[in-house]
Amino acid sequence: MFAGFYQACFETSDGRNYGVITLTEDNKLCGGNNEFMYVGAYKRQGDNFFADVEVKKLFGIRTSGGVFREGLKINMRGRGGFQTILCECESPDLPGVKIQATLERVPF
Repeated sequence: MFAGFYQACFETSDGRNYGVITLTEDNKLCGGNNEFMYVGAYKRQGDNFFADVEVKKLFGIRTSGGVFREGLKINMRGRGGFQTILCECESPDLPGVKIQATLERVPF
């Protein structure tokens, strides 16, 4: 079961973007950091993880640059266990740009 609260690290060749992500029991994904919100949906097939995420800019916040921007769509594909989900990501908005994501479960 992937539902839970995760620390997220999205890594590209121009840097890292950290945030938090919540995966709900009804397959919704939401989260963010001090610049962006992440919203979308995910599904699980065995240990395989699939998510479609849209990045939304928080109002009044100036972004630090990099590939993360308002409206960016990210397709996440990975595998996970109980503690960590490792993903290779792609974006139709960023052809040829490699994005890796690591989701580490935050224990409560």
